[in-house]
Amino acid sequence: MHHSTVQFGESTVTKTAAPNLMRVEVEKTRRAREIGIECGLFRVPVVLDYDEERGVAVFERIHGIHPA
Repeated sequence: MHHSTVQFGESTVTKTAAPNLMRVEVEKTRRAREIGIECGLFRVPVVLDYDEERGVAVFERIHGIHPA
């Protein structure tokens, strides 16, 4: 089972997980953002900060969007 914690700030979302899992999530987010910008069909948050050793990533918070 995979565990992560998520903290919501006014303009950021901070997610902490096992470093190997967070590495994959950050890379997927960065690639998805590029695709979203190119096609203009969807928006993906910016990765604002990433501590690879601790498995902590800070993402832009996009208000009004709720994960499925």
